[in-house]
Amino acid sequence: MLLVVAGTATGYALAAQEAATGQRNIALSQRVADQAIDLRAVNPPLAAQLSLAAHRLAPTLEARGSLLGAFTTPFVTRLDHEINTVAFAPGGRAIATGGDDRTVRLWDLATPHRPRLTAEVAGLSDDVETLRFSPDGTLLAGALYDGALRLWRVAGGALRPLAVVAAGPKALFGLAFHPEGRLLATGGDDGVLRVWDLADPRAPRLVTTAAAHPAPVTAARAAPVTAVAGAQPARVTAVAFLPGGLVTSGDDGTAALWRLTGDHRVRLLSRVRHGDGSLTSAAVSPDGRTLATAGWDHVTRLWDVRDPRRPVPLSRLTGHSGPLQAVTFSPDGRTLATAGWDHTTRVWNVAAPRAPLLVTTLTAHANTVWSLTFSPDGRLLASASSDHSALLTDLPGPVLSTGDSAVSTAAFSPDGHTVAVGGEDFTTRLWDVADPYRPWPLSLLTGHTGQVESVTFSPDGALLATGSIDGTVRLWGLADPARPRRVAVFRAHVEGIRSVAFRPGGAALLATASPSDPVVRLWNLADPGRPRSAGTLPSQGDGTLSVAFSPDGRTLATSLLNAAVLWDVTDPGRPVRRGSTGEHGDAVQAVAFAPGGRTLATASLDRTVRLWDVTRGSAPAPLAVLSGHTDAVRGLAYAPDGRTLASASLDRTVRLWDVTRGHAPAPLAVLSGHTDRVYSVTYGPDGHTLVSTSEDRSARLWRDDLGGVAARVCELARPRITRAEWEQYFTGLPHRPPCP
Repeated sequence: MLLVVAGTATGYALAAQEAATGQRNIALSQRVADQAIDLRAVNPPLAAQLSLAAHRLAPTLEARGSLLGAFTTPFVTRLDHEINTVAFAPGGRAIATGGDDRTVRLWDLATPHRPRLTAEVAGLSDDVETLRFSPDGTLLAGALYDGALRLWRVAGGALRPLAVVAAGPKALFGLAFHPEGRLLATGGDDGVLRVWDLADPRAPRLVTTAAAHPAPVTAARAAPVTAVAGAQPARVTAVAFLPGGLVTSGDDGTAALWRLTGDHRVRLLSRVRHGDGSLTSAAVSPDGRTLATAGWDHVTRLWDVRDPRRPVPLSRLTGHSGPLQAVTFSPDGRTLATAGWDHTTRVWNVAAPRAPLLVTTLTAHANTVWSLTFSPDGRLLASASSDHSALLTDLPGPVLSTGDSAVSTAAFSPDGHTVAVGGEDFTTRLWDVADPYRPWPLSLLTGHTGQVESVTFSPDGALLATGSIDGTVRLWGLADPARPRRVAVFRAHVEGIRSVAFRPGGAALLATASPSDPVVRLWNLADPGRPRSAGTLPSQGDGTLSVAFSPDGRTLATSLLNAAVLWDVTDPGRPVRRGSTGEHGDAVQAVAFAPGGRTLATASLDRTVRLWDVTRGSAPAPLAVLSGHTDAVRGLAYAPDGRTLASASLDRTVRLWDVTRGHAPAPLAVLSGHTDRVYSVTYGPDGHTLVSTSEDRSARLWRDDLGGVAARVCELARPRITRAEWEQYFTGLPHRPPCP
């Protein structure tokens, strides 16, 4: 008996211990998951690994959401060293770094987010300020703080020293190769611009010297130039070549445009004043038409330098809260990056240089950013900082940025390769999302005179319909999404359109709805170039915010005040009202049918989602209420298999729900990453990719495949979590990194 009692007591003790451990793991998983979300913007690789580790410790709601959101910001790979400067090799398969540790390192980037160190040159005579590759990638040049210019031969991942030249008596900050590779320009604190002939890179020959600015110059980029003006003495710290001439920038607050003559002489053409204080950096677009200057005044300015004798100011880029140190154009000239003392890097769309648009702000550095450069394909941005790191950042990342306007709506094409995004700026943008982690802009659709509120693809993907508050629908032919063709424009409602939907199947029927029109209208698009009315629903007495067809196309659901109404539209010319749902506590904002057509979901300003059984005749039966959002729910989308429902809310989140049991849905994850109200969410046909739109001026792509996201974390996240970091977040638990 004593043995039985003792055994029972031991069993109870073990069970209690296991329960206590389980509760501890759940609490720790939730806490670390939340910490990882806060860490995303600062250290994405560590945040991703923490999210995965938290999920493996206990697959809580918080951990699932944290893991699925691991890639909602541009992903970053970190190189931890004293780094002042970064430079991509011309092919993009290697990068060089150098810094205050007096060391130059060469990294193999065959796999971009798994850099491999292939060469290290330590013990140099002073800090490394700037590195540049020759156009053919066979030479690497370095500018040192003691005024030394060093050249290395680059071959097979190795660096072989070729030459050391005293390029000036003081610090050397700038150097640049001529596009043909034979000439190299240097500039330093002694105020002298020098040009070197590298016919024999083992013995660089000085061919030109000139003065440029009355104060030290910190950056320069060459620009096409064609005429001559009187030169002025100058102090120079950086230079760069483009066909025709040079641009230098200086601490006197000016940028000087120079002509490089056939005998390697330089002659001043013009000088532009950036503003108050030092001009710290300058860059010229690849086509030589636009000059960017960045300075101590926190501002970047764009200039038209097509006539370098008469530069014309174009625009000012503001928003940084500290002096700037770096500015660079992407290889296609459509993107500009700026960075400096506020620790941030801002990425701008400068395709229209008179109207630049902020794309994103990167905040992963913890100190001044000194150097920026794009990879040759423009998809990686390398940055070097005083926080002892260089970062390789994916651009654009899974973010479809549209500029400075809110994004209202988005839709996937039937093949899942294209996303259409409509917004407050009256436009719709098409994106290639075949790789959801690397979306690529395809085209811009214009013509609406009001916000685009709804977009939808035809079932065969040949047409896109866009609906706007201007009351019109525009139809676009998408034989080539990169070159969409306007097919038709028609006025569907007197005032704003909130929702448009194609009927599934072969019949070309489009439903349109307006919040200011009590009539929902049906349109025959058999001839897309000549849309004609196919019918109207009887007046509902109030406007409609959302419409959705059932999968078989025979039923149309419409919102009406606090409820939803079902209509039989088998004959569009004679729609018949089937019934209506019960009421929410406030206006219904969205309706969506489950793929099987047996369930309707409704979303409301009352912060809930409700599920209804629509198989029971004229009175849809309530199934469940989904609660959890803390603000109005604006968007709904079912996954193609019907097992998951996504909801978008003004509380800045997207929630995923397991709806396999209609009477007992369960929360799966809360996706956070948007910084303002979320208006819509849509699933792609692959069943694992979602797109959401927000007031924060972006659409974001998400993956709900936990296994796939976990595999990507382990593939990309570098460096691995250290023992010290593990102990910081998982105090007292054995060190078990989530990735080998």
